[in-house]
Amino acid sequence: MLHYLALSGALDHGTLKVRPMVLPDKYIEAGSQAEQYEEAGLSTRFIEATALKLLDTSTADVEVSAQ
Repeated sequence: MLHYLALSGALDHGTLKVRPMVLPDKYIEAGSQAEQYEEAGLSTRFIEATALKLLDTSTADVEVSAQ
């Protein structure tokens, strides 16, 4: 239930915004850990974009460290 409420934005009207980032329930082709995270949408780039979206901030406004 939390997953649905968070992804639909139902929790965004208060002071807390939640977006669960979990491995999808699908087959992911074998590869390096980085390739699998990218395929699952859990790479550093994806996580940063999700956080910036919740903060209503573009990447131009925030300095993001390279990993």
